[in-house]
Amino acid sequence: MKMKKLFMGIMGALALTACSSEEVIPDKPLTPEEGDPRYMSVSIRNVSPSTRAAGDQNGDFEEGYYGENNVKSLRFYFFDEEGNPAPITFGGKNYYNCEGNDISVPKDSVNMPNVEKILNAVIVINTNLENGSPDKIKKMVAIVNFDGIEDLKNEKNFSLHELTGIVNKEAAATQNGFLMTSSAFYNDGFDKNQGVAVDIKDTDIQSTRELAETHPVDVYVERVVAKVRVTQDWDSSSMKFFNDITLQYKDNDGNITKETGYIAVALTDKNTKKPLLESDKDDAKQIYVIFQNWDLWWTADKSYLFKKVDNWTEIFTGWNDQLNHRSYWAVNPTNVNLAKHRHDYPSRKFGDGKGEKQDYKEYTAYCLENAGDSDNLKGFKNDYDPNTKTSNRTLVYLKAKLVTLDNEADNATATPVDLAEWGGRKYTKSNVLTAMFEPNVNQFFFLEITDTENPPVVNPDDGSIIESESTAYKFNPLTTADLELVPALVADMADTTAETSPRYLSYVNLLPGKYDETDGKQLYKQMKNDEGNNVYVPVDQKGVNDALESIGGTKVWDGGDTYYYHELDHLGKTGVSADETPFKYGVVRNHIYEVSLNTVYGLGTPVLSYEFDEDHKDWENIIPQKPSPTAYFLGARLNILSWRIVKNDNVSLDW
Repeated sequence: MKMKKLFMGIMGALALTACSSEEVIPDKPLTPEEGDPRYMSVSIRNVSPSTRAAGDQNGDFEEGYYGENNVKSLRFYFFDEEGNPAPITFGGKNYYNCEGNDISVPKDSVNMPNVEKILNAVIVINTNLENGSPDKIKKMVAIVNFDGIEDLKNEKNFSLHELTGIVNKEAAATQNGFLMTSSAFYNDGFDKNQGVAVDIKDTDIQSTRELAETHPVDVYVERVVAKVRVTQDWDSSSMKFFNDITLQYKDNDGNITKETGYIAVALTDKNTKKPLLESDKDDAKQIYVIFQNWDLWWTADKSYLFKKVDNWTEIFTGWNDQLNHRSYWAVNPTNVNLAKHRHDYPSRKFGDGKGEKQDYKEYTAYCLENAGDSDNLKGFKNDYDPNTKTSNRTLVYLKAKLVTLDNEADNATATPVDLAEWGGRKYTKSNVLTAMFEPNVNQFFFLEITDTENPPVVNPDDGSIIESESTAYKFNPLTTADLELVPALVADMADTTAETSPRYLSYVNLLPGKYDETDGKQLYKQMKNDEGNNVYVPVDQKGVNDALESIGGTKVWDGGDTYYYHELDHLGKTGVSADETPFKYGVVRNHIYEVSLNTVYGLGTPVLSYEFDEDHKDWENIIPQKPSPTAYFLGARLNILSWRIVKNDNVSLDW
């Protein structure tokens, strides 16, 4: 049967395929002995995303648009009073797939702000006494766009407990339309495991289609993903910035590349408010930052198919919204993995998230919910110690570039800054390598044998060579041409376990291939013996690197590359605790998290482009962190939309 799609203009209303009694093909012909078919009318209501100020339980809601509302498949599951499967077909199935061209859209189908679209479907119930009476049908849930859910691809009957225990993988959430499931909220008479099911009364099941349509059962569905948008709304009273900036730089092939339409924001020190300059010279230029793209980090790879909430009474002092058929918290399943990416991963554009129909996704990112942790007995979000663990909070990663301007005005041209900081001073990338190598100059040497007939005399005990006046060999000192800067993880000077481990630092190391004992590239360290003569003691690559790394690391904004980030706040006060810590951070399905960037201070977290092989440059997967307590500051005003919107105004993130 061909699915009919319905598009409701700019309202982006939910297009849904209803079920027609004429198209139902029973498993076997109806007979009077087996009973006549019964009918149930269902009104499907999509709870909209919303905006709500922190702590405000009324809030605003935003309709979905374009592909967020398309419906390509729809299934209902039915249960008895205890949540056991309640058959609705002669074959004993307790689920019903809606197909066909019969769509029923009521005249007054939009009921904003809370409900985006109301659509009607009539379900035909065919059972016999062997499979169960229609009188046993007491509960129902709905799943929209379920094609990507592997567990639903067989013909298995599910109990309510089994169905709500299914875990949905990230890829399935938007695989064939936006996955939506019955909205979870605590209602009178629901227990915490059945807050998604709609009660069915005896009067909801009628003997004719016409009678059923006079007793529709309301089913509220919500998308299983959250969405995020980021805008630049710089505070003109405290920030100096210019618009329509052209970023000009050389690509990896040495070609000049120009990108237009950026905003350049002047960077200052958070405490002193003094401008940050490109160098320590008197004529040094002001450093600006250009935010290029953004994306999401620490996103969950799985969530429950239906929203799960434990401890309804304790958590939902103000977050169970029975009136609007929704709730504002959730619990993660076990073994959730959080994703991180490379610095070149972000591709989302800054804007209002409502671009033209063909490009709105370029301004929007979607993710599964990441809220209460499964191992927290109260369903709260776990706090963590950054000295021993990395973050468990979904965040916005802001890819940026440090630049200088050829003219401090709109329409200027920006050039990336070649910047490094070491020992409290500013350098270029090449100059900092020279400065960091200075303590080890004339300590390490390569042995070059010019006369193989007269090799140096080697001490059999330690392999050392005493310097002589022989011209058959010579020691060539190690130079900066033999060295490179490497990320702290490559230098084994940081780890991926703790958020505070200094991964942002760069260290001096030998270039790959410079040391090869079997190819005559043996290295020696110069020392003095008791007689005052130079003695050259063999040293391996690790020994050299250990000495080079002992002088400490440097911060290198390679080609101006830097990043900032903002951990996504959830809603406001809950009444659960004084400091609201368990609920400050979180991402919950069917919410829109709208981040507005207002102020920025400091140079951001440095990123070193490291050449892992000779063919291309690459970055390691970034574990976002702050270089130091005062390294940079980002002010953001957070608005969470609940397809439902939540606003956290004037958020100042201080590093």
